[in-house]
Amino acid sequence: MRRPSLRRALIRFLGGNAGDTPAQAPLPTPEPESDGAERAYAYAEQLNLQGAPDLAAAFYRQAYIQLLSSLGSGRPALPPARSPLPVAPLTMATAPAPMAPAPMATAPAAGVTPLRPVEAPRASSADLQQRFNQLKEALEPGNAAAIEQELMTLGRAGFKDPDLLNSLGLATLLQQRTDDAERYFRATLQQQPEHFRAMVNLGGLCLSTGRLDEAQRLLQRSLELVDADSPAALAPLTNLSLTQLQLGRPMESAQLVLRVLRIKPDHLKPHTLEQAAATLQEMGDEDGLLTVLQQLRRQQPSPDLSRRLAELLERRGQFQEAALLYRDLLGPVPTGAAA
Repeated sequence: MRRPSLRRALIRFLGGNAGDTPAQAPLPTPEPESDGAERAYAYAEQLNLQGAPDLAAAFYRQAYIQLLSSLGSGRPALPPARSPLPVAPLTMATAPAPMAPAPMATAPAAGVTPLRPVEAPRASSADLQQRFNQLKEALEPGNAAAIEQELMTLGRAGFKDPDLLNSLGLATLLQQRTDDAERYFRATLQQQPEHFRAMVNLGGLCLSTGRLDEAQRLLQRSLELVDADSPAALAPLTNLSLTQLQLGRPMESAQLVLRVLRIKPDHLKPHTLEQAAATLQEMGDEDGLLTVLQQLRRQQPSPDLSRRLAELLERRGQFQEAALLYRDLLGPVPTGAAA
């Protein structure tokens, strides 16, 4: 059975008879050659709003093609498409930041608030726990040495908690004493083998010192201790993506980047997203590439990124989205162009 033409489908949708002449149809077929891309786009939008997306698709594509062709007819030219970014060796200015202790319900203190000296024999466990929580909240590079001493005082006063050793590891790491930090993190895991923060911190330390196999093992194990799609997984996923990249596994690294984006889209820096985009393009993973390019454009918009994204949408047949991107690139339409 012969399919009705687009014209007949439009007439039926708009309430006319399929045998009507063009003058009898409620809405005339647009004339893209004379009316231009804006008329075709507006007509597609009207059809879409009236509940006929299948009919609108042809006019979205028509608008897209005309917008694309207008680039060579006196309108401002776009920058040339950029070739995929090569996956360059990762350089790290600083060691990966250790996972911070879980935040308290109250606002963190600006510094170490001096408390009334408490003699160890008279300090209750509640007093020691409260002080420990305050010290964890206040820990930062500028006071790490002072907090280290107070943490050691709590230990001498009888405070026993595996997180005390982990916090000492953080305090010494902030002072660039990596050997002491590693010793504290390992001692934490000896007392509590599934201490999530110590495992992530030790994995990040191994990554920063080039022990990639151990870093991979620790970070993968830590992900088994939490919901892998929760914010708690951001630190191990981020460090594991860096580990895989340094191990020469860019595809595994790119897949981890996509997992991070699903949890917190703005968590990663643009250069990390660029590396992942280049890898996903080489892999032919258009779904992943679309996710990364869209987030990269939100963080660091540019005409080049818009072009790359529009070209990807065109390949996927998403002409409406591609046309919108080209309209943005071409700038405001001259007065009367869409009249």
